[in-house]
Amino acid sequence: MPLANQGALLLHPRMTFTVLLVMACSLGMAGQETVHWSELMRNPNIPIDSVKKAYDQWTEEGPHGRGKGQKPFERWLSFTAPRTDQYGRRQANRKTLQALEEARLDALIESSARSSV
Repeated sequence: MPLANQGALLLHPRMTFTVLLVMACSLGMAGQETVHWSELMRNPNIPIDSVKKAYDQWTEEGPHGRGKGQKPFERWLSFTAPRTDQYGRRQANRKTLQALEEARLDALIESSARSSV
């Protein structure tokens, strides 16, 4: 029975065990959450093979319907794979963006040179 004047709540021993068991299970599961593959894609410090492995594990979990990221992942993989070093490390996104901007400027300069002749 609870003792109101002491401010303590006494539970039945079986109830106490159940509460402690639920708390222990929830704490044990908290560290086991995996990061979604789409988050790994955005981090250039994660090797490309780790991202692919996370994606493959996600696809093995069960059927995923349309619009769940298969095509964007495949596009990202085909774009990123040639831009990795021998260890699977990727360039920072800023470097990739700069390279794309330089290529676009080169194409504009080349097309303007052809049109002025």
